[in-house]
This record gives sequence, structure tokens and C-alpha cells, in this order.
Amino acid sequence: MVKSLDIYLILAVLGLIVVGTINIYSQTQIQYQNYPVKKALFLKQIILILISFLIGFIFSLIDIEKIFDKFFLLLSLSIIIFLLIPIIFKKWVELNGSYRWITFKHFSIQPSEFSKLYLVLAFSYIFSHKKDSIFSFKRDLLFPLIIATIILGLIIAQKDLSTAFVIGTFLILAMFLGGVPMGIIIYLGIFTLCIFVILSFTADYRIKRLIAFFLPGKDLANISFQNYQSLRFLGLGGFAGKGIGWISSSGEYLPLSYSDFAFSSISCEMGLIGGFFIIICYLIIAIRGFSVSFDTSNKFDFFSTTFSTIMLIIQAAVNISVVTGILPPTGITLPFVSYGGSSLVVSMIFVSIIIKNRAKTEIRYNF
Repeated sequence: MVKSLDIYLILAVLGLIVVGTINIYSQTQIQYQNYPVKKALFLKQIILILISFLIGFIFSLIDIEKIFDKFFLLLSLSIIIFLLIPIIFKKWVELNGSYRWITFKHFSIQPSEFSKLYLVLAFSYIFSHKKDSIFSFKRDLLFPLIIATIILGLIIAQKDLSTAFVIGTFLILAMFLGGVPMGIIIYLGIFTLCIFVILSFTADYRIKRLIAFFLPGKDLANISFQNYQSLRFLGLGGFAGKGIGWISSSGEYLPLSYSDFAFSSISCEMGLIGGFFIIICYLIIAIRGFSVSFDTSNKFDFFSTTFSTIMLIIQAAVNISVVTGILPPTGITLPFVSYGGSSLVVSMIFVSIIIKNRAKTEIRYNF
């Protein structure tokens, strides 16, 4: 069993977790000495890491394909209800003007993160069980598109446009790999892009972000402060970095340095070395994930491995693009690096799927 594990993939994931945990410690233990809630983030992250390992292991023992065979409709209904909870009870879950979390006393859950997992597995199941080589929109794609549209609509209703963008990008790539005709993909892609453009101008804060991004000189209410600080801290680190704890001890301020802008704080304190280390780890995850997918023996394993890898890489690419000023600010975390339980658990499940399918291919080759 140990021989069948993908050591390079595991080391890449562990490397990201270690660097991310060091960064959370660096950004919270000095800066928030007088704020017990913030200072506790490091300990909470350690607990979340252990929980995510356990859930990932349990998930690797489950026959996902059989579960979707028996409970596809129930799972679809469950994720929709799960996403409805923050919207229905928005009075109790509002944070920074959005309704993304179900909040309990000591922790919170972000349903939209689990919708990513559902869509990865649901589309893996749908494309792997296509009954005919000739594609039929009504038979093969209509129902999953209806479910995906409902999910995207609920996420947008939570004012979580960034997660909707990640999922929308994933769905376009998934349909391409699933053999959907290019004409349909182009039509849906253009339609989705138009929806996102329209939604970008439906809220004042989104308009201000776009103005700050495209016209920094005409920034309203100093919205581009995050962008400016992020780029500034990326450059401050140089080759070897300023050292762990420098941001907190120097009195400098980088917004969300332990979550959305973790890549900037790591590049500042660990330098170009730290930044490149993170990028290399994601490249290893991508290479190993796609390598495993090509060796799989059945369609469901192929799609679940490929889609899990794609979802992880899209999220990492969007986060790093925001941090480096390529995209406007969003609320997307960096997988395995940023603080947060829901993202960490779902990311670990994606990796457990890849590892499980890698073990299957190893066993097949041994026989």
C-alpha cells in the first residue's frame, strides 16, 4: 500500500500546508497578541489540518461512484438545501456584506466550498455514465446544467461572485473534457461571461474594485489599497525574504495576510524562494494529478482525478493572479496555504481522490 502512494504529490501538499501554517503563526501570534480570538487562529488551523487529514482518509475508503449511483438526486437536493441555509438565515451569518458561512459558536462552514466537491463528483459521474458515443444535449447535459445553474445562482445570491467565477471556469473546462460539442461550450461560455460582466456592475463595491483595478489614479475610497499593499509586499521580500514575523513586528500592514493575501506575506517574509516554492508545489500537484488520470482504468476515475486536479489549480491560479495584480481582488483562498477549514477539508478530499486512484492504478499494474 505504501508503495502505491504518490510520494511527490504528498510531499507537495505537505509542503504547502507547512508553509501556510508557518505563515498563519507569523501573521497572528505577534500582531494579535492582545486579541485572543485572532491569536487562536494558529491553534485552530492545526486542529483543522488534523480533521482534514482524517476526513480525506475516510473519503478514500468510500466508493463514490456507487454512492452517486444510488443517491444522485438526494445528493443534488442536499447541496442545494445546504447552500440555501446562509441565504434563508442571512440575519445570523452576514460577514463583510456577504452570506457565505453557516456560523456556530467556535467554527463556521462555507457551503459553497462543498458545492465545488459536489460538482466535481457529479460531473465525473455524469460524463463517465454517458450511454451513447453520440452526444445529446437533452439526455446528457440538460439536467446537470440545471443543477449547476441553481448552485451558481445560490452562490451569487450569497454575494460570493468569486467562487461562482471559479466554478463557472471549472464547468467550461469540464464540459470540454467531457466531450460536449464545442459549439455548445462556446455559447455557454459567452453567456456565462456576459452574466459575470453584468453582475460586476450590480454592486457599488464591485464597481469600485473594477475602477481601482483598471484606473488606479481614479480610485474611489482607496479601494486599491489591497492591490497596492499586495504588490508592495511581494517586492519587499527580495530573494531570501525579510524573515518570519517581520510584517507583524515591523508595524507594516497587509490586509488578510493569513488568508486571501497569504502568497504576498509569504513572498515578503520568505522571499522569492518562498513564492517559487509554492508555485512549484502546485505544478507538482498538477503534473501528478494529470499523470494519474491518464493511467486510470475506468472513466469515473479518469474524470474524478482530472476534475479534482483542475479545481485545485484553478483556485490557486485565481488567488495568485489577484495577489500579483493580474485580476481584481476576490475572496478566493489559496488551497492548503490560506487559513480556513472548509477550503482545507475540500482540498484534502480532492487530493485523497487523486491518491486513491493512483493506488488503484498501481495495484492494476502489479497484477
